[in-house]
Amino acid sequence: MSPAIRQRAPISIKSSCRVGSVLLVGCGLLWAMGLPAAAQEAAVPTITKAEVRCIAGVPYPIISASIRSADSVQAAKVYFRAAQGEDFYFVEMAVQDRGYRAVLPVPSDETNRVIYYVEAVSASFEAGRTEEYEAPVRDDCDEDRFLGDDPRIVIYAVAESAPIPAGFLSTGVSSTVSAAGVATAVTSGGGLGAGAITGIIVGGGLAAAAIANELDDETPQPVSPGG
Repeated sequence: MSPAIRQRAPISIKSSCRVGSVLLVGCGLLWAMGLPAAAQEAAVPTITKAEVRCIAGVPYPIISASIRSADSVQAAKVYFRAAQGEDFYFVEMAVQDRGYRAVLPVPSDETNRVIYYVEAVSASFEAGRTEEYEAPVRDDCDEDRFLGDDPRIVIYAVAESAPIPAGFLSTGVSSTVSAAGVATAVTSGGGLGAGAITGIIVGGGLAAAAIANELDDETPQPVSPGG
């Protein structure tokens, strides 16, 4: 059965120049240059193949999407929350296998459904996004999963809320970033390392300074259930 979809039209951020809760410095100047309307429309990212039939209830669910834009894609993110949660959080997507992928944290036992959408921003600060998808959580879900030891997930908060989203486990989460841009490490026991690392989000949420010195430069590669 296909997940329920809450219809919501793609949006453009040229009027507010924001990605999530982050103000993109200098984007107002770009729009003041007066790009032709056709060029602006072509630069809005088109996002397809983002809907999944279910969310894996065991480590670690993956959301993937195909993103196209006449301009280069500056950033791609998956915004998500448990059905019982109020606030959205996001994880950044990375290019892989001619598409974009992100690893989500593991849903907790009480989470039956996950609500999510994908947003992408072009180099000219046009944004496009999908509808909100509502997918059931199932242990037997045959969608792609990360099967490695440690996905090192970085979770970004959109609002002033708890570091770990309600309805999700801290397993596999390496650090969290608050809405104010402060990054904090998550210890191996799942707790937050107070004062362990701090940083300010740069590039409109594309990275956090000094996320963790001990992390390897190589990002673990997601693996599908089929290998």
